[in-house]
Amino acid sequence: MAATDLCSLPDVKSWLNIAAATSDAQLNTLITAASRAILGYINRPFILPTQQTERRNGTGGRSFMLSDWPVQSVASLYVNGVLIAPIAGLPPFGDGYLIDTALPMPPGEMQLLTLTQRLFSRCIQNVQVTYTAGYQVTAEPAVIPTTPFQITAQAPYGSWGSDQGVTFANGTALVAVATAPAAGQYSIAAGLYQFAAADAGKAVLISYGYVPADLRQACIETVGERFRAKDRIGIQSKTLASQETITYSAKDLSAPIKMMLSYYARVVKP
Repeated sequence: MAATDLCSLPDVKSWLNIAAATSDAQLNTLITAASRAILGYINRPFILPTQQTERRNGTGGRSFMLSDWPVQSVASLYVNGVLIAPIAGLPPFGDGYLIDTALPMPPGEMQLLTLTQRLFSRCIQNVQVTYTAGYQVTAEPAVIPTTPFQITAQAPYGSWGSDQGVTFANGTALVAVATAPAAGQYSIAAGLYQFAAADAGKAVLISYGYVPADLRQACIETVGERFRAKDRIGIQSKTLASQETITYSAKDLSAPIKMMLSYYARVVKP
């Protein structure tokens, strides 16, 4: 799967009721193409947690809207080359910045970054913020069971998409490995977390990125429509022997799919 894929090959094959592997390569290509088309339609470069750096022009105001959401963390904020610290606790606030709280469920909404005691002074490219944004379940609690020492991500809002780390309940981070895990390690495959026998019975907190269910479904249906359309390239309608006429849609995305996507669209880039 490509990093931006919004659904998987088994998702699509189940939707189309296809068991054979003869079309797998073609379907994988369509999944990546459809995912990119959907991300382009909603004007968002990614939806899984991704770190990025934005450089902005200071406008003289106290706040500006970050381009991507939901924001999971801010790594750094510089204004005129000066590092600004985050504010913690309740008002009255000292000098620093605040960010709007992310909504817990998708689709979420764009978030303001606000300075508490200074302004984003007017200048070209004098503001730089590095932050991580994308749909994420953070610190999902679980207890490592006995054999087979596996935990499946609950993924309450959509399908598992990327690992964002595991810690023990005391905050100690486990190490992700590609091989069989030893004590204090874990491996991950499509939302299934494997742990060592030595860690059985220990409480852990699991964080992971996910693809919201409606975006996933929109991708599945788009791939299905494009896959079936290959058998009628250039045909808009046909008449059967019974004089029944079938008309095919020539739209880029169907109305139901556009409705699913509309809640996630970035209408204006700040």
